[in-house]
Amino acid sequence: MSLLKKLEEQERRLSQGPETIIWRPAEGEVLEGEVIDMGKTITVFGEKEYLTVQSVDGKQYMVYQSDLLARKLKEANVVKGSRVAIKFLGLRQGKKKRKYKDYLVVSDSEEVRG
Repeated sequence: MSLLKKLEEQERRLSQGPETIIWRPAEGEVLEGEVIDMGKTITVFGEKEYLTVQSVDGKQYMVYQSDLLARKLKEANVVKGSRVAIKFLGLRQGKKKRKYKDYLVVSDSEEVRG
């Protein structure tokens, strides 16, 4: 697909779809729903992987993936079309005293592929 076609497709999706909310969870918050999109995007911090989840109440949330979250999504076999639940466990301190965001992830894909 050419870049122009990709741009047109992204523009079409943005103009048609409901508002997408960036998920900024509080500790203990859970996001549950269907993964309707996965990919990469450019942010002020560089290229980031994301997934978009349509929650059970119909809202769409974009979730930016840290390395840890991306690994947990992969371990749970999350793919487009999966039902997923992501729980934000809060900030943790690693061995080198560096803080990171920790999550629990489960999906219906675990049973199919795991």
